[in-house]
Amino acid sequence: MIVAWIGAASIGIVIARYYRQTWVGASCCSKDLWFGWHRLLMMFTWVLSLAGSACIFVELGEWVTGPSQTHALLGVVTTVLAFFQPIFAAFRPHPDSSKRPIFNWIHWLVGNAAHIFSILTIFFAVTLSKAELPSWMDWILAAYVGFYVVIHLILSISGCMSEKSGSMRINTFPMKDLHNGRSPMSYEQHKDAPHAGFRKFWLFIHVLFIVIITAVLVLIVVFAPIESKLNSIRGEY
Repeated sequence: MIVAWIGAASIGIVIARYYRQTWVGASCCSKDLWFGWHRLLMMFTWVLSLAGSACIFVELGEWVTGPSQTHALLGVVTTVLAFFQPIFAAFRPHPDSSKRPIFNWIHWLVGNAAHIFSILTIFFAVTLSKAELPSWMDWILAAYVGFYVVIHLILSISGCMSEKSGSMRINTFPMKDLHNGRSPMSYEQHKDAPHAGFRKFWLFIHVLFIVIITAVLVLIVVFAPIESKLNSIRGEY
C-alpha cells in the first residue's frame, strides 16, 4: 500500500493535475505523454491495492475487531474507491459531450478521496500491534504530507504564472475543466506552456523525494520491528 499510494499515486496525481501542457507534442502509445504516465502509475496503484487487500484478507481470514477496525475500514473504503476509478475512466464521455463535466467531477472526487483515505489508512497502521512499527514513523508520514501540500502550492502558483504569461488561456488544472465539456487535450497547443522548465525541475524534486520516502517506509515495514534490529546491529559492534 505504501508503494501504491505514497509512491505511484502521489506522482501520477501530480502529473495529471499540472503537466498537461508540458512535453506538448510528445506521445506514448498514441497518447499525450502526461496521460501515458498518469495511466501507467494509476494502474500500478490499482493492481497493488487489490493485490495488497487480497493478501491481507488471506492472511487474517476474517474481519478484525477492536483497535484494528478503524484501519481495516479505511482500507476497505480505499480499495473500493480505487477499484471503481478505472472503470469510471473507461466510460468517460467525449471531451465535447455535455456529460463530460459530470465525469470530471466524479473522477476528481473519487481519485482524491481514495488518496486521502489511503494515507489515513497508513497512519492508522502505525498503531497496530501486529505491524510492530515505531511511533516515529508518524513523523515521516507527516513530512510526506507536508511536502505533498507544498508541491501542490508551488505548482498551483506556477500554473497561475503560466496562465498570466501566456498569450491565450492555458488550461493547466483539471478542475478548470469541470465547468465545461471540453478537455485540456482539445486545445490546439503546439508548444509547452510558459515556465515549463520550472515545472520540470519541481517534478524531478517531487519524484526524487517520493522515491526516497517510499523506500524508507518500505524498509521500516519489511524490517519491523526495526528498532530491535538496529539495536542488535549496534550490539554486534
